[in-house]
Amino acid sequence: MKKKKITLDYSIDHDYYLIGICSHFSDYRLIWSLNSALDTKFFKRSEPFKVNNYKKKKEMIFPLYYYEDLIDHSTYYVIKNNFASNTLISEFPKIDYLFFVQNHFNEKLYKELLNKIKECSDVLGVFELNPSELISTQTFDLNS
Repeated sequence: MKKKKITLDYSIDHDYYLIGICSHFSDYRLIWSLNSALDTKFFKRSEPFKVNNYKKKKEMIFPLYYYEDLIDHSTYYVIKNNFASNTLISEFPKIDYLFFVQNHFNEKLYKELLNKIKECSDVLGVFELNPSELISTQTFDLNS
């Protein structure tokens, strides 16, 4: 009797936009600049963002800044991509910061946000990233 082969095809649904930011400035300086440009109040969470690296069998930590907009019902995170010789999104090691926009699906407001970040004086470059195309985004959850 011939064995039947079954394959499981799945995809992770990402409920956020992902923006890559390049900047030569430290995280607190960039956050100050973003707060000024976006009229936000990001604060550094005492609990860092943690990701398990299954290949190296260790936990990686990254500084995490957080802002919740109660009017737009959106949550914003800024996470340093490279910290303590670890890289969160390994596909883009040259990107310094990752800007996550969660529950913000108004395309017009998202484009305005992108333009404001681009105009920020401490930002060298802004890149729209597709989390579905990145293997690294499958290993962490923003909600945890």
